[in-house]
Amino acid sequence: MQLKKCKTKQYDNTRHALQAPISQTKLKVMWLVNGKEKQSPWLYKREHAQRLLSLIQTKYGEKNAIIFRD
Repeated sequence: MQLKKCKTKQYDNTRHALQAPISQTKLKVMWLVNGKEKQSPWLYKREHAQRLLSLIQTKYGEKNAIIFRD
C-alpha cells in the first residue's frame, strides 16, 4: 500500500495505524529438577500458567518453580 504525500502528522498517524498490533504476553513455567532447569512450552493464558505452576510446585517444591513472562 502506498501512502500519498501529506503533512507529517497525518503521515505518521496513517503509518502507525497500519502497523501490526503488539503481541500478547507469553508465559512459561520454569523449575529445577536435580539442579537442572526445565521449562514448559509457551502459554498464553495466565490461568493455565498458574495451574501448571501449582502442579509443579506440589511435585518439586514451592521454591523450585516460577512463572517467566516475556
